[in-house]
Amino acid sequence: MVTLLVDNIKLAVEEGTNLLKACLDNNIYIPNLCYVEGMTPPAASCRLCFVEIKGEEHPVTACTVKVNREMVVTTDTPRVRQLQKTALQLLLSVHHVDCRNCPANKKCALQDMARFCARFTKPDNRIAQFGDNDSGRFFKFLPMMGSMRVKEAKQLYTNLYRYRDLPDEAEAFAQADWELHHQLTVCSGNPVFTLILNGFQDLYPTMGRLYFSNPAGRAASRQFYQGLIESIQAGDPEMAYTVTREAMLTSSALWGSTGKGGADGKV
Repeated sequence: MVTLLVDNIKLAVEEGTNLLKACLDNNIYIPNLCYVEGMTPPAASCRLCFVEIKGEEHPVTACTVKVNREMVVTTDTPRVRQLQKTALQLLLSVHHVDCRNCPANKKCALQDMARFCARFTKPDNRIAQFGDNDSGRFFKFLPMMGSMRVKEAKQLYTNLYRYRDLPDEAEAFAQADWELHHQLTVCSGNPVFTLILNGFQDLYPTMGRLYFSNPAGRAASRQFYQGLIESIQAGDPEMAYTVTREAMLTSSALWGSTGKGGADGKV
């Protein structure tokens, strides 16, 4: 038996055991897509299972390492996470993200990995930095997107106008809000956002109907949609940031009152 120290957890495994398998068998998660137990040599094509081993100059793919000596392994370092994030973005850049119509939805390794990567890529102060990192960038370039995004941008703009005339009902707002946020993730150009949102597809309608059963929630969203229209027309990222941040703060406050006398029974 060989002793390993993985993230300060001591493991004892058979000599020659695949390092990735040793970690996964002991509930230490390392992102991976192409690993198949018993495959020789391992494909190592997804480039997701990087770890750092004490004594090695650079991160290595865990699936290609056999445990033949005592090792000190770290799975969570800035270099490892950056490599994993880049690999996932490259994989998704050639992936048709249509989770809603995919039979693997909810059982998809890519969705799991997108959620996993989001844990170490999202800023801690999400409300304060959201506009600067994502919303602002999107609205700044929305009027001048390349041909790949023109169709989605035009559809978003058309829908925002349509949302101004929504029936004053929770069901209608829940559906519109899902469509809007889905379109925003598509127009952002980063498919990771779409994958993360699609993971909430089943929950979103229920929570949306609950939230929009409060008339104040519907009024706040009408104001948000109008603010987005005006931001796009002005091509003003700072305005988009302000509108988005205020909408997030308002919705957070309204969630506290939903179900406490604020609903109107139109769920």
